[in-house]
Amino acid sequence: MNNIDRIAMRAAAIIGMLCLAGTAWAKLPPPTPEQQTQAKDAAAKKAAADAKQKQELAAVEDKIAAQYKAKNNPGKAPATSAAPVASTPAAATPAGGNTAK
Repeated sequence: MNNIDRIAMRAAAIIGMLCLAGTAWAKLPPPTPEQQTQAKDAAAKKAAADAKQKQELAAVEDKIAAQYKAKNNPGKAPATSAAPVASTPAAATPAGGNTAK
C-alpha cells in the first residue's frame, strides 16, 4: 500500500468514529408519566423482593448457625448473648488527673 491509501484509510476510520461519537451524545426524550409510574412500581416491587430475600437469608443463616453450634457443642445448652458491660467515664480517665505535658 502506498501512503495515499494509508491516509485515506485513516481518514475513513476517523470519519466513521466521529459519526459514531455523535450518536453517543444524543439525548433520549424524557419518560412519559406512565413510564415514570411503571418505573416507580418496578422499583417498589424490587425493594419488597429484596427485603423478603434478606429476611429469608437471615432465617437460613440462623438455622445453619444453630445446627453448627448443636453439632460442635454436644450436651451444652445454646449460649444466650449477654449485654455488654458499659465502661464508666471515671475508669477511662487516669488517676493523676491532667496528663498534658
